[in-house]
Amino acid sequence: MAELLDVSYWEVAYRGAFLALIYYGTLAFSIYLLTIKHLRVAIRSDDNRIGSSLVIERLSINEILITILFFVLILPVLTYLLASGYTTISAALITSLIALIIFSGGIPFHV
Repeated sequence: MAELLDVSYWEVAYRGAFLALIYYGTLAFSIYLLTIKHLRVAIRSDDNRIGSSLVIERLSINEILITILFFVLILPVLTYLLASGYTTISAALITSLIALIIFSGGIPFHV
């Protein structure tokens, strides 16, 4: 790759590591937020002992439909931008902004 781009190997490695760091950091943060949203720790008291039990909540049909709608709307936008010649970072940024605008309350999701 470095020879093809006519740059040093370390520059290619630096850019690849930087993009990987952004990707895995975003992935880890997303998983963390979903975990907080769908799991809650209930404190209960048994015989003067305070213990904790994990309660797993099921997703509602509304949340499942919103997730499906998200991917149905966002993946074609990302694919189009990449096919149009945008760089991966630019396509991801534009797609993220479009998703933020659409899913921040602009469309009512009442089922």
